[in-house]
Amino acid sequence: MNSKEGVQLNYQHCIAVLVLSSVWNLPDHGVSLAADASSSSAVAFAHEPGGVAISIGGKPFANFVYADEKITRPYFAHVRAPNGVQVTRTHPPVAGSDPIDHPEFHPGVWMSFGDVSGADSWRLKAPVRFERFVEEPHGGTGEGGFVARFVHVDPKNPTAAICHEDLRCEVRVTSCSMIGPSSR
Repeated sequence: MNSKEGVQLNYQHCIAVLVLSSVWNLPDHGVSLAADASSSSAVAFAHEPGGVAISIGGKPFANFVYADEKITRPYFAHVRAPNGVQVTRTHPPVAGSDPIDHPEFHPGVWMSFGDVSGADSWRLKAPVRFERFVEEPHGGTGEGGFVARFVHVDPKNPTAAICHEDLRCEVRVTSCSMIGPSSR
C-alpha cells in the first residue's frame, strides 16, 4: 500500500460528532410546580420533509434540516433562545426584512470542512448527504436527541463516499442558568 492509499483508507472511516446543547431556564418555585415544570420541559421531535422540527415545552426550539435543494450540508435553522428570541437568521431569508448576502452560507448553525481528501463542503463544493438516523429522534421530559449519519461525497465521483459523519444532537432542559460540562 502506498501512502496515498493509506490516507484514503483513513478518511473512509472518519467520524465527526457535533453536540447541539441548549439550556432552558425554568423557574424554581419549589415542588408545587413539578407537574408544570415537567410539561414545560418536554423535548419533542416532529419529522418534516427534509428535516426534523425540535420543540421544548410545545414551543419551537430549532429545525434540523438534512435535505435542502440549495444547501448541500446539514444545518440547524430557526434556533431560539429560552425566551423564544430567534438567534439565527431566518432561512430562507424574507425579502425586505432579512439580509440576503449569500444566504446559502447563513442558514443557521452548521459544521463543515474545507478539505476532506480534497473535497470542500465548507463552500458547498462537495455535498454531505443524509444517509439515515443511527438513533431515531426521541424526546421526553427534560431531554431528547438523535444521531444522524451523513456521507461526504466525492465531487469528482458522486457515487463515491469520502467518509461518513455521525452527528449527535442532544437537547437538555435544566433549571440552572449556566452552560457547563455535562453530568453524564
